[in-house]
Amino acid sequence: VRELEEEVGIRVIEQAPFEHLEYDYPDKSLKFDFITVSQFENEPYGREGQEGRWVAVGELGDYTFPEANVPILQRVVKEFA
Repeated sequence: VRELEEEVGIRVIEQAPFEHLEYDYPDKSLKFDFITVSQFENEPYGREGQEGRWVAVGELGDYTFPEANVPILQRVVKEFA
């Protein structure tokens, strides 16, 4: 939740756990805790200059993501499309 404020400038009001994911690259291991956010304050923007935009869930396949993100993106599409 803190990362959302630091990275995209929103303050989370309501959230729920969504998925815990671990992914191993040859040179590093990653652990992710994903949440769903149902209510937040402020308009999201890239606080560190990164580009961002809202897209429909069904359009996520049109974008390139890191390999570690594929399993969670598949679940997002399955549950929210």
